[in-house]
Amino acid sequence: MEDVLVQFHGFSPSQFVHAHVRELMRRIHEESPSSSAVRVSISRDGSEKTGAPIFKGYIRISSPVGQFFVQATGNGILELSHELLERARRRLDRWKHRRFESQPRRLNSRFERVKSFGSGHEAF
Repeated sequence: MEDVLVQFHGFSPSQFVHAHVRELMRRIHEESPSSSAVRVSISRDGSEKTGAPIFKGYIRISSPVGQFFVQATGNGILELSHELLERARRRLDRWKHRRFESQPRRLNSRFERVKSFGSGHEAF
């Protein structure tokens, strides 16, 4: 199974746009929890008022620690893909903050372990 899958519905993007969107989503995959799969869908819909295309998209990140989902709309594919990227990053950053905030602080070095006992115990 592919770790990053990008699908377009209702239109065929140029090779440049397809490669650019795929690269952005690869970046999100790198920032996702390990063993994640990233699924992206971008569709083109016409606006009833203006007739101009409006693009809608979502990113679904499936991982052993849970699902992450973001969606957005935009007037252009590149605008939309960057908005999706930023929303996914914010979502992952919130998860990372909660995850690491809830873990007990580890003492990484001998100096920190000794220092944590308070003054007077640094007998080394």
